[in-house]
Amino acid sequence: MKKYLLPLFLIIVTYSFSQNGIIGDGFGVSDWNTTDCFDSSAGSSRIFTTNSNGTGDKYFRLVTCWDGNYTNWGPQNTNDKLLLYGTAYNSDDMIINSGKAYYLDANSSFQYVFKIREGGNPPSNLGVVIFEVQGEIRTISSVSNNATHSPGDPYTVTATLSGSLNSGQGVYLRYTNDSWNTSSVVEMTGSTTSYSANIPAEVNVAQASISYYIFTSGSGLTISAEDSDFFTINSNTNSGNNFSYDVV
Repeated sequence: MKKYLLPLFLIIVTYSFSQNGIIGDGFGVSDWNTTDCFDSSAGSSRIFTTNSNGTGDKYFRLVTCWDGNYTNWGPQNTNDKLLLYGTAYNSDDMIINSGKAYYLDANSSFQYVFKIREGGNPPSNLGVVIFEVQGEIRTISSVSNNATHSPGDPYTVTATLSGSLNSGQGVYLRYTNDSWNTSSVVEMTGSTTSYSANIPAEVNVAQASISYYIFTSGSGLTISAEDSDFFTINSNTNSGNNFSYDVV
């Protein structure tokens, strides 16, 4: 079993506290005394992108890292817990001041993206998801957009990326026809730097107003609209205005 330096103090908190950082010998600063805190990301989610410090099983705990609180969080079970890439883990997988740790099967040549649902102390939602990208993480350089579209036809959206995708990163289209009261997410397909997806014909009814944006995440995932921000690595939202067209 992996050995760790346990915290020298205990803080009485509730399970509603957030995990906004990591600590451990696997990633980031890579010791059991220093916390790497996350940065702001899509919506209220937060993000930390790093390399592994080596190849093999790499261990860490989550850390509150908010309002001066550095409480450690680990698995609720009695053993260290392997986390799977692209899988969301929520409050039933976490306990305060656990003597155990999470770990990943990592590679020093790859990039690792840690996401949590939201920051704050406390947040209303807990959760962590981790992506392994086997090379440089790509961003979305541009997105196609037309002001109008004909009823009853699919609308094709094309995204141009900063470079060819590396294994582990995918591109997704999120769209709505009711001002984001509801929305849908579809993975885009393509090659090199060009990816596309259709907003289906049945969405494009006369007088509809459609909005959309593009984001990247792990590859090959089924992402619910509600989890879009949580699963986002980076995005192109037209400077926060989203892309849109009218069906006329």
